[in-house]
Amino acid sequence: MNAKPKAAPAPKSDDPLPGTRYITLRLDILSGLFKEMGELSHQRRFGLSVREVRLILQIMHNPGLTLSRLVALTYIEKTLVSKAVTRLTQLGLVQRRIGDQDARHVQLQLTEKGERVARQASSDVTSVTAQMMSEFPESDRQAFERVLDVLTMRVEQRLAQAMADPGQLTMSIAAPESTQAPKTSKSRKPPKP
Repeated sequence: MNAKPKAAPAPKSDDPLPGTRYITLRLDILSGLFKEMGELSHQRRFGLSVREVRLILQIMHNPGLTLSRLVALTYIEKTLVSKAVTRLTQLGLVQRRIGDQDARHVQLQLTEKGERVARQASSDVTSVTAQMMSEFPESDRQAFERVLDVLTMRVEQRLAQAMADPGQLTMSIAAPESTQAPKTSKSRKPPKP
């Protein structure tokens, strides 16, 4: 007797794209969409990429930081940061100067033009984010921030452990001894350069 092969179960109606429930994939998709939206906006308004805007915003909030510190704060590859800073310097938005404490370290600052662009870009990003988040009640916004903080903290801890002992890296991200999240994402300390 020939038995008919079983058909694969149809995807659930609440999951139209199988596989999209993976948190890293979902965050990557959301991030990609935000970047695409930002790219269009920043290119039209300032002639800058999302990456370049991210860099000038970090320089605005941390005047005098070094290239290594900028890399650590933005989690962008050093060669990409270096190329972008060179372009921002050529556009007259960023200036490099010899470090106050150590002449071997070049510090980055915004020019007056760079300050104007950074303030406007910051205002634009804040406004768009506030509009999007206004659709959610305050309790959801706070929960979302807390979840992002906890996930970021745990992944940073796992990466630090993996760097210390590469044989220990697993995909498991167990809760650390303290499961309490930092108050805000600003309290998160990036890795030392």
